[in-house]
Amino acid sequence: MKYSYCSIWGVGPGRPFDNCYILTEIEVNNSQIRLCFESECCIILNPQGVCISDDVMKIEDASKIIWRYYYYGLPKVNDNIVIEEYYKNKEKIEKSIKGKISGVFQSTIQGQAFELHGNINEIINKPKN
Repeated sequence: MKYSYCSIWGVGPGRPFDNCYILTEIEVNNSQIRLCFESECCIILNPQGVCISDDVMKIEDASKIIWRYYYYGLPKVNDNIVIEEYYKNKEKIEKSIKGKISGVFQSTIQGQAFELHGNINEIINKPKN
């Protein structure tokens, strides 16, 4: 299951269209959605307006999104973990980055809270062992 694009408030993690995400697991409860990829994880807190079709997952709004990954191009060891946290603050998004790179950034909202393209039903309907 390869995905051509994933975005958080209109901006893709890493360089746009540079990554291919392979979704391995989806976990949903009342207040969060957890998406696990081969070596990355995305946690969406208080998702609202969730829409899932055959080839796209869209989440209109969320209070916070956490994207955890290994710094691209470096070995997959704990020292190379990066955590990006996106907080919604009125019409602005605050993004803090911890790990190999760090900082706090602010930008205006540019679309859905979260968007993922690919065969979503393939993982949702996957039989559990």
